[in-house]
Amino acid sequence: CLIHGEEAYHSALESSQILFGNAWFETLRKIDEKTFLSVFEGVPQFEIALTDLKNGNSIIDFLAEKTQIMSSKGEARRAVKANSISINKEKVGEETIVSDSYLIDGKYILAQSGKKNYYLVIVKYFHWKYKKFLYICTRLCRMLYIYVRIDPTQKTWLV
Repeated sequence: CLIHGEEAYHSALESSQILFGNAWFETLRKIDEKTFLSVFEGVPQFEIALTDLKNGNSIIDFLAEKTQIMSSKGEARRAVKANSISINKEKVGEETIVSDSYLIDGKYILAQSGKKNYYLVIVKYFHWKYKKFLYICTRLCRMLYIYVRIDPTQKTWLV
C-alpha cells in the first residue's frame, strides 16, 4: 500500500476477489477496463458480433455455436445441466438467454466452466461479414466527397 498507492492496492484487492473470491457481476462492472483485461490476460478469447447479441441467444447456442467455448451443443447442455457454467460470475440455467444486457464495459462477457476455466468473449461492433460492406460504403462516400466515420463512443455514423 505504501509503495504503489491506495488505488493500486484496491485494484489488486478487486482483482484477487474476482479470480479467487466470490465476486459478482457488479464487481466486474465496477473495475476499469485496464484492470479487467490484466486480470484475464492469457485466457482463451472468442469474438462475437454485437448483432448476434442484440437478438439474444440461448446459453447452449452461445457456448457451442456463437463462441465455440464448448465443442458441441451436447457438451454445452451437459455442462449447463451440471451447473458448471457461469456468465459474468453468475450461474446460468438452460433457460438463460445471453444478450447485450450481459456486456461488461460495453464489449466483454466473461464465461466460466467449472472453477478454473475462464473464457473472455469480446464483442465486435462489426462482424467480418460487414467489413466489406463498410469498405464499399466508405469508398463510395469518398468518391462523392462525403467523409464518413464511425464514432465509437456514440456507436453512430457521422457525416
